[in-house]
Amino acid sequence: MKTVSSLSALFLAGVLAACGNGKDEPAPDAPAPPAESDVSAGEWQESIASLQALAGEAFSLEDQLEADLQPINDALPDLLSISWDDKSLDPTSGATVFTGLKVTIATEPEFGIQAEEAELWGLNTDLVSARLRGERLDETGLAFNRLEARNVSYFGVANAFNTLFDAMEESIEDDSGTDVDFGFDTFESNTAEMVLSNVSLRPYELVPISDTFFEDLVPDEEISDEDREEMAVATEAVRLAQQVVAVVRTLSVESGASYDSKATFVMDQPGMKQSVDVSWDFSGYENMSGFDIGRVVMVNTRQAQTMEFTNENGEFDELNLEDVEFDQLETTAYMAYKDFRLDKLAGFLARAEFPGMDERDLMSLGSWEARDYKLRFNDGDVFEVDHAEFSADQFAWFFPEAISLDMTGAQLDIQEVGEVVLAFIPEEAVEEMAEGDGTDEAEASGEDMKESLRTAISKLEETGLDTLPFDIAVNWRWGADTGETALSFDSSSEGFGTGAFSVDVTLPDYARAQAAFESEDKETAFEEAFEEAFAFRGARFFESDDGGYDKLFAYASVIGKLYPQEGWGATLGGMEPQQMRTFIATMIRAGKQPAAQEFPPAVDWIESVAQYYEASGGSIELKSAPPTPVTVEYFDALDPDVAPEQIVEDLGLSVTHTPE
Repeated sequence: MKTVSSLSALFLAGVLAACGNGKDEPAPDAPAPPAESDVSAGEWQESIASLQALAGEAFSLEDQLEADLQPINDALPDLLSISWDDKSLDPTSGATVFTGLKVTIATEPEFGIQAEEAELWGLNTDLVSARLRGERLDETGLAFNRLEARNVSYFGVANAFNTLFDAMEESIEDDSGTDVDFGFDTFESNTAEMVLSNVSLRPYELVPISDTFFEDLVPDEEISDEDREEMAVATEAVRLAQQVVAVVRTLSVESGASYDSKATFVMDQPGMKQSVDVSWDFSGYENMSGFDIGRVVMVNTRQAQTMEFTNENGEFDELNLEDVEFDQLETTAYMAYKDFRLDKLAGFLARAEFPGMDERDLMSLGSWEARDYKLRFNDGDVFEVDHAEFSADQFAWFFPEAISLDMTGAQLDIQEVGEVVLAFIPEEAVEEMAEGDGTDEAEASGEDMKESLRTAISKLEETGLDTLPFDIAVNWRWGADTGETALSFDSSSEGFGTGAFSVDVTLPDYARAQAAFESEDKETAFEEAFEEAFAFRGARFFESDDGGYDKLFAYASVIGKLYPQEGWGATLGGMEPQQMRTFIATMIRAGKQPAAQEFPPAVDWIESVAQYYEASGGSIELKSAPPTPVTVEYFDALDPDVAPEQIVEDLGLSVTHTPE
């Protein structure tokens, strides 16, 4: 049980680290706007008030003795130790107060985590030390009631990583013959205050995979001696992963919080020096049980990243990045992650079992929410979102029943993106664009081309294409009991237009899928289940123009005027937006004559599409709404000589143009 003891001991450090158509037809419906979250922008603060107040609680326990950490220290493996400068009992609160508390991992060099001051209530020394010795593995019990710590930080991490990097560098140099040098200059972190409440230990479950686990997956005659060696290494790696999973599953935290956290990383890599600064005002979590998370929230997060390209050994010769400025800043006012459930699945892994399809309620990836997110590159705001939410919290076994993404108040600065991309275009690519041949004259031509591209990017603002505001909603639904499946995408952009796409089909339901999975010939069974169950129930494409095409065509005209010496430039530059619309419509109508011979119903559809592009505004809808679902059997039985009109009727096809 020594490995169990070693892994379990990491709990003590991990607890602290966790802190750190037709005109006569009705106009088709425009897509509905994405739904807002149940928690409005002004309410999320209230939703986390109890977590934020955790540190302000005046906690106390009566009849407490001074916490004795020595039995726990004795049970720890030699690699780990707990130390402190001073320890005393606060008789008023019942807390044992530590100064200079450290958890040290005694590698060479050593590293760990420390707190300037910590208060601990209700330590269950007997249970914790017994668990570290590999005893009382079936019990559930409280490890301690509460831990408060101030000025929590890592120490020695940079040196520890650099020792590891040194070994990696030697291996790389031996294999490639190339000198490499990378490592941390700085690895610092600090959390002003953190609190953990009601930390418990759950039963420990572990059944290591067998020695022949991987060999049993392959016929014996196909396994070479080299394969067996690789399988042995893989077996040990999986067993270690199982042990880590088993230890994490024993931990349960009712609630926790950290306040004013900061971290700085500065790392040298071949050809580049990178620095990252991360901070958040508050983070909190509750109802964490193994790999299940009730909720995690973070307030005012900030991540700044800077890269300086040194190119000392020619690592980026083709990119020519020595003078490139790369400063990235991401900020988010509020993030939340909730209802994440993987502990049941993790239990199967720890026990070397595979969950059968009778385990329908197996997992959830939860839901994630962010508010007031901004991304900045160098001095320009590139992307921002008022509110974004992603959900994948409904699963039947491993099959997702519902996945959704909603984004409102988003804005992409196309001009800034263009500037960033232009900065990273390799010189060789610029020369090729200028049809250069590597001579000095060609290089000058390449620079001219790059300046032309920069001018083209600057013209985006002139035509209103510099920024793109948008809302989007993406939804996937699969009825596990019915097999009815729907995928939809809706978008809207003020000053540009709206769009929607959806498709509805029937797929095998859960019972069919389970029968196929449990059959001997799974591949054949799944193919048969799909053919028997599949039905096409409809599809729709919708688009409305609210100025987007006018902006796009105006920009095309401006760009054409920049390159009058080019054939395409002379063509585009000589047309105004309405002339471009007429030209596109004419090109579309050119398909009417061949369509009349091959598929007559398409003539009216082509005209509808041409009218949509010819006039500003309005909408176009392409739709398939079969009177009855269309199955695989329908397509298999389709007569090659069937009239096209019959197919149109069977599939319920229509194209509708609605003028503005």
